[in-house]
Amino acid sequence: MGNPFLEDSNDLLVLDTKEIKDKAVTTAVRKAETLGQEQYNQFIEERLVLCTTPLTDVITKNRLSLLSTPPPQKVAFKRKAAAGITEE
Repeated sequence: MGNPFLEDSNDLLVLDTKEIKDKAVTTAVRKAETLGQEQYNQFIEERLVLCTTPLTDVITKNRLSLLSTPPPQKVAFKRKAAAGITEE
């Protein structure tokens, strides 16, 4: 692999591990700023302008695929494997 800064690609490359991330991670990283701005505007509108939601109400957590998170695995398969159940 050559210089990652000279490559003309839409892939997201982790520089220290030299691995290319999934498309879900790439999409999440590229749209994080837009998503945050939309949530901020919604927060201001609902809590301070219209006063429809209490200021102390809980803000939901974003569940974005990021660089340090592994791709999601199927939970049902893990439970079956742990229980020793096989499909026939």
